[in-house]
Amino acid sequence: MPVVTPLAGLIRWSVLSPLVETRNETSQKRRGRPDVQRRSRNHRNSDADRQSKTIHIHIKVYEGESELICTLRREAHIEYKTINVKFAQLFIKYVIWILKEGSGHLGRILFSWWKGAQLDVESKKWRLRADFLNDCAMGLEISMLPKYPHLSTYVLCGTTFIE
Repeated sequence: MPVVTPLAGLIRWSVLSPLVETRNETSQKRRGRPDVQRRSRNHRNSDADRQSKTIHIHIKVYEGESELICTLRREAHIEYKTINVKFAQLFIKYVIWILKEGSGHLGRILFSWWKGAQLDVESKKWRLRADFLNDCAMGLEISMLPKYPHLSTYVLCGTTFIE
């Protein structure tokens, strides 16, 4: 029988699975109860999907944190060495960048939790919606940032969340 692993719903077969499976299939055919086997398989897969979704969320959070730290280190080193910028300006710039990227990662995590199962089934429709939302967010950035520079942090966080 297949053993369902919690990592991304991967199925790993044991060494004796062909022998056991053929024996079980023939006995199920003789008994005439394939619906019981199908129901138990669906129940097992739903548990694996739930576990893989939880693990996927933790992986995305970890990837976001590690990407943030690596990029901050690299950008701070480049900017501090090449351009003489005061520490306060550099600090404020990175706080705004952290808020912007953090809201983007939060938006991606919430969206994958909310609509993760439908993304595989209706991928073209979701890709079209994502392109439309991305264009709307860029339009908001272009139109609002020059008019309202004092709201730039809020505008950037909101548009990155939408993207």
